[in-house]
Amino acid sequence: MADSATWTAVARRGIAALRDADWIAGHRVRAYSLGAVLAYLAWAVIGVVRGFWLYQTDGLPVPGDFIAFWSAARMAAAGNAAAAYDWAAHHAVQVAAIGQDFEGFFAWHNPPHFLLVLLPFAAMPYVPAWLVFNLVSAGLFLLVFRQVLPVSGAWLVALGAPATFLCIIAGQLGFLVAALTGATLLLMDRRPIMAGASLGLLTIKPQYGVLFPLLLIATGRWRVFSVASIATLVLIGVSAAVFGVEAWQAFFRSLTGETFNILLEGGADWTKLQSFYACFYLLTGRERLAMGLHLACAIAVAAVVVWVWVWRSRASEGVRSAAAVAGSFLMTPYAYAYDAVTVVLAAAFLAREVVTRGALPWERLLICLAVAAPASFFVTASFATPAAMLTLLALAVRRARVERATAGA
Repeated sequence: MADSATWTAVARRGIAALRDADWIAGHRVRAYSLGAVLAYLAWAVIGVVRGFWLYQTDGLPVPGDFIAFWSAARMAAAGNAAAAYDWAAHHAVQVAAIGQDFEGFFAWHNPPHFLLVLLPFAAMPYVPAWLVFNLVSAGLFLLVFRQVLPVSGAWLVALGAPATFLCIIAGQLGFLVAALTGATLLLMDRRPIMAGASLGLLTIKPQYGVLFPLLLIATGRWRVFSVASIATLVLIGVSAAVFGVEAWQAFFRSLTGETFNILLEGGADWTKLQSFYACFYLLTGRERLAMGLHLACAIAVAAVVVWVWVWRSRASEGVRSAAAVAGSFLMTPYAYAYDAVTVVLAAAFLAREVVTRGALPWERLLICLAVAAPASFFVTASFATPAAMLTLLALAVRRARVERATAGA
């Protein structure tokens, strides 16, 4: 039987293997990602055959999250955009689309200017529109991801992430949010006008852009701020002209009505809601307390990100960007599992630092665990993605401190 010294040596070697994680090499990550992509494809084929994704066994379409976007676009194309915020009318369009009634609801919460993006999809049948929307939005994300992490096989790593799979099966906005966020950060110092335009477009899901004005003001990036503001106003004006002021009135009414109540009640499923608010509600069962604690954490997160951007101003673009992506996700109380594509984006910014500057202790392992974390939301409920984003934010802060110390040496 091995003595204590032997076991101690084994434990030390194991800890060193996890700390340095040299076994997390590029070719192995690509191999893991390929296996994940093949598993997702198998799931998709089984889903279609067994009737739980895209089409039921009777040939009728399966209702998914994308039906909310498609139905709203159909109503807008018919000149009735304001009615998309009337859940009864919206549900009726969804029922007509799939040929039968169904339990639950897929509500339309987005601002009316998102309809400008969705109108082309309204011309297609529901399921083909769902697939094309996935292809287009995923393609845009992959283009941005390749710029963030310009290494061989980066696209495979992006597709193999669990959050990618969750976004595809739902037909949600995770890809577009990640693409627009990544483009804003990549272009901020090179092409500020394009960065501002990208940030203005991010208002299709406005809760993910709350942190950016603070960062732009704190760092004096007034050109990006101005263009983003103008782009937002133009989008609002064009959508009001196309769909009517009534659509915006209906949108604002919905924010104080059933949409807000759904957030307080946990949305469709507490396991899917991924935010500080959801975590605190699950722990306390008290809505106001949970929201108060969420706001306190959001302020703390914002302060940390500003610290990285301003007082750690020598931090590299990858570090600043990873902190901004993680902070943007953590600040909103209304984030779902399919929005976790931004976890992949934040991880990519940090992975770029690992590739160019070398890995810090535990960094490789923690980045991989953060990317994998959203897959556990069925078990860990609302804690999965906030834990992943907090991990990535902590890694960005450590990187910023190391870079500052190195630069000052």
